[in-house]
Amino acid sequence: MKKALILLAALIIHCNSFAQILFEEGHFLTNSNEKIACLIKNSDWKNNPSTIEYKLASGGPVQHADIQAIKEFEINGFSKFIRATVQIDESGQNLNNLGEDRSPKFVTREVFLKTIIEGQASLFSFESNNTKRYFYSINGSEITQLVYKKYKIDNRISENTQFRNQLNNQLVCGSINSQEFKNLGYKQKELESIFVKYNECTDSSYTTYGVAKRPDLFHLSIRPGISARSLTIENPQAAVEKVDFENNLGFRIGVEAEFILPFNKNKWGVIIEPTFQSYKSEKTASTKNSTVNTYNVTADYKSLELPIGLRHYMFLNANSKLFINLSYIIDFPSKTTIGFERSDGAQGPNLSIKTGGSFGLGTGFQYNNKLHMELRYHTNREIIGGYHFWNSNYQSLNLIFGYTLF
Repeated sequence: MKKALILLAALIIHCNSFAQILFEEGHFLTNSNEKIACLIKNSDWKNNPSTIEYKLASGGPVQHADIQAIKEFEINGFSKFIRATVQIDESGQNLNNLGEDRSPKFVTREVFLKTIIEGQASLFSFESNNTKRYFYSINGSEITQLVYKKYKIDNRISENTQFRNQLNNQLVCGSINSQEFKNLGYKQKELESIFVKYNECTDSSYTTYGVAKRPDLFHLSIRPGISARSLTIENPQAAVEKVDFENNLGFRIGVEAEFILPFNKNKWGVIIEPTFQSYKSEKTASTKNSTVNTYNVTADYKSLELPIGLRHYMFLNANSKLFINLSYIIDFPSKTTIGFERSDGAQGPNLSIKTGGSFGLGTGFQYNNKLHMELRYHTNREIIGGYHFWNSNYQSLNLIFGYTLF
């Protein structure tokens, strides 16, 4: 198993070294308003960036440009960021640390704002440290934050929803009723909708960025495979101090649900894979008891494993990608035991199966979002917990084949 773990680690390093970095067509604007056509590394940023990586030609060297050097950049058909000096509320939003001040704590910052809608009424966003702020500009006016803040009053959470009044006063047009702002949420989809409605109401041309549907954010796959498993049990106080069962090849079957996270170009996913596995082995073990020389020891262990983890994809080309994943495995054993029978036919102790958790580390290859293969190592799992002196070591190396249903 140690050799298998070393092999798996080497494969993961190898995967990372071959992962393709995607540079896509775009441009940036210099401080002197020169438009530079280039290929920009599309990281599908969750947090707004302060630098970009780009190439002037597909085979050219990777270069860097920071916020001081460029006024804006755009990845064609995907996203646009503009540099702006804004007043931004940096009040914390952690519910456990909310203050009692309803007023925003503005600081002046130079940032790249992500353009959501560009038109007579423009909408922007800035995200950092799991806090998202929205900004707006009307007819090219100064970019202003839409104010929304949570705070506490008498240990109850309240909300400053000033952004509703801001928009009610600014987005004035015949087809927009002021009632529409009363329950407006501080969410991109709802804000987009009202900005689009205003631009259409005023017959203004506008561009919406990043609205292309993200396909396949949920996958369900059938995952059969083969497992090489080993089990060792020991107890220095028992007649049989240690039993090292033979390595065992067995079949496993799982159903994996994968939820793709909507940022970073769909490179991250959360995985849950209920899996049935079984292990059965028998071993003749010597004892330290002079009257009974051997015990016949049987292990019969069946369980439903529930790996919950995180997966990262590395694209090779449009149809092929490598991936690595790390899971924590919760185990639900059936009523199976480890039994001892003496050489004279008398029954020895029966140990009930009571398992602990373990970790799974895997690497694999996926083709055309349908077929995939993974090599996954499961670390040591205690399967006879609850006994004072007994310890166990159960590990497995799994070769998994998968087919994505949708």
